[in-house]
Amino acid sequence: MSRGGAEGAHLAAETPRLKRVRPVRAPASSEDRVRSVHREIAVHDDDRAGSGTEDDVVARLRRCDLLQRSFVSSFHFRTVRRIAQIEPRMRAGITVPRGVLGITESGRGAPIARVGLGFLRRVTPFAALLALSTSRATALVLHHSLVGKSAVRRAHDRGAAVVTWTVDDPQDLARVERAGVDAVVTNDPRIFASTLET
Repeated sequence: MSRGGAEGAHLAAETPRLKRVRPVRAPASSEDRVRSVHREIAVHDDDRAGSGTEDDVVARLRRCDLLQRSFVSSFHFRTVRRIAQIEPRMRAGITVPRGVLGITESGRGAPIARVGLGFLRRVTPFAALLALSTSRATALVLHHSLVGKSAVRRAHDRGAAVVTWTVDDPQDLARVERAGVDAVVTNDPRIFASTLET
């Protein structure tokens, strides 16, 4: 579990089932490249979705007065629906994972994986619509390798924000910004400084 700042560390320490709590930075205009820092709480519980983790997360965010500065995401449709039911003001995203198919861009299988990744990028806009409608999420959460203008446009057409993870390379940041994402999850906030220099 990686923790984002004192508040994130406090929340994560109290909620051991959370896999990670880390800062999320939103790309912005060239005048104000980094608008804000929020907390992302990824509920990717090893227990079954709907096991009570959702109630626990929302209660702790309320107690720590972090509802307005937090974003909850999960691979589980039921988890995202439950978060929306418990706290309609909570921003919740459905995560569309690249890794679910075991695709990697390194190793011996990299050339074949790149072909598979190209296919996934083409179907992601359609999968995104299904994921958003099924989960009732307010955001679509995509691995940066799946981000494309079409997926972002379709999510925005449904009124959903697009959050991308985990962007630790300035070139990937520039690419996802061009695609129009609304927020970026990173382990290395220094990448935002490098985009300010260009």
